[in-house]
Amino acid sequence: MLDLISLMGYISHGRFWILTIVVNSKDRSGFKIVDQVQGQGGPLNLTGGIYLIFRGLNLTDQRRDWALDAILKPLLNIVMNRTVTIKRQTKETDIQVELNLDGSGTARIATGIPFFDHMLTLFTAHGFFDLTVTGQGDIDVDFHHTVEDVGLALGDALSEALGDKKGIRRFGNAVTPMDETLGAVTVDLSNRPYLVFNVPVEGRDGRYFDTALAKEFFKSLSTRAGMNLHINLSYGENEHHIVESIFKSAGRALDQATRRDDRISGVRSTKGTL
Repeated sequence: MLDLISLMGYISHGRFWILTIVVNSKDRSGFKIVDQVQGQGGPLNLTGGIYLIFRGLNLTDQRRDWALDAILKPLLNIVMNRTVTIKRQTKETDIQVELNLDGSGTARIATGIPFFDHMLTLFTAHGFFDLTVTGQGDIDVDFHHTVEDVGLALGDALSEALGDKKGIRRFGNAVTPMDETLGAVTVDLSNRPYLVFNVPVEGRDGRYFDTALAKEFFKSLSTRAGMNLHINLSYGENEHHIVESIFKSAGRALDQATRRDDRISGVRSTKGTL
């Protein structure tokens, strides 16, 4: 079913125009801007996506850009909402995650593990997500349960926010230096979870956020998000720098992979499905 919203606007030279936003609730995969309802050979086929239809006004490129920035993009966050809240409660942890894929990089993180909070803040800032994570866990035992369950909850949030994954780029890759360290993350939102973690793992007693716990986090994240995730360390010495490079790269790669692209009308696969 199509939802129609009509608005009246005013252009500086005094001509009125009618804006109609056409949304197919079953296929919110993208958007198009057209000058008139009649296309070549007959009426336009308004079967999917979001359309800005300007009646009685030929749009210049400048006005098209204005319409996109001032009208369409703010409405995308309402009509094509990619904001999700996930709650995960077990006998060991109580986690809540709020994720907005189309945010500005705002992080509100409180897991009870300060260094993990710092890494999630970097992940959020460089991924341009808005992310709130609140959690309580048995960190008096060790950090493992809390880190793992945050990864599971965030993976669930990412999967739910992306829905059928129509219209997104699907792939992302980022390489991030951190002083003497160089780390790379490659993402495929393929619905086929697989983690490759080419980083030296030095597990301690579970009361320190190290590369072993970072691996557990990304394993949980990739599993629940349906993500093929490759994490590679080219070189590095300082463990803090290594983990930071990885989290920054993961945020940047996911920013690419989750981004909408109006050239993609369905899922980005020659098979037609993921």
